[in-house]
Amino acid sequence: MNIYDTKQIKCYRCGKFIGEVDCDVEIICPKCGPCADPFPSDEIITKS
Repeated sequence: MNIYDTKQIKCYRCGKFIGEVDCDVEIICPKCGPCADPFPSDEIITKS
């Protein structure tokens, strides 16, 4: 395998570059770290 056997993976929500995988791999809905976080720090739900 050489460097031409890979493709770039981008987050499907924000478009941020995540990494590279083999060309024959199929990834459905890849997410970067901030998009995959179920409780983002700026949207913390507080109970009142």
